[in-house]
Amino acid sequence: MGEFINFQIKGIEALEFNITEPKVKIESENTFGFELLLEHNIDLEKNSVAVECYIKIGSENNATQFAALKTVCIYEIPDLNSHAISTKDNIKLPDSLVVSLNSVTISTVRGVAFTLFRGTYLHNAILPIIDPSVLTPTSES
Repeated sequence: MGEFINFQIKGIEALEFNITEPKVKIESENTFGFELLLEHNIDLEKNSVAVECYIKIGSENNATQFAALKTVCIYEIPDLNSHAISTKDNIKLPDSLVVSLNSVTISTVRGVAFTLFRGTYLHNAILPIIDPSVLTPTSES
């Protein structure tokens, strides 16, 4: 088990939001498809990590996109330098911290999305429970 790392949310902001009217009637029991992307922006000097979460909501097979939402959660992590491993090209955080930040971010975005979709045809498009430990990191070359 990894070490406990203290952190707290310092800010939550919806950066982008769009919803399109469907071309066909969406039934309340409709099944939706979700795409999720998380990006971590680390600022060692400010002891902060901003986790941007971008979700797309579409038809079950994602052939049609209904909405997109980009949200950022900003976290303060005291003494972040002591937990981060810096190399010339990137900064690596402990897996346990990344999983915790991802978990809180996804849960927060689920609430933001639910609030924004209330009263629309996407009212029942609730982001499913996601195990943040199985998310696969990607790197840009």
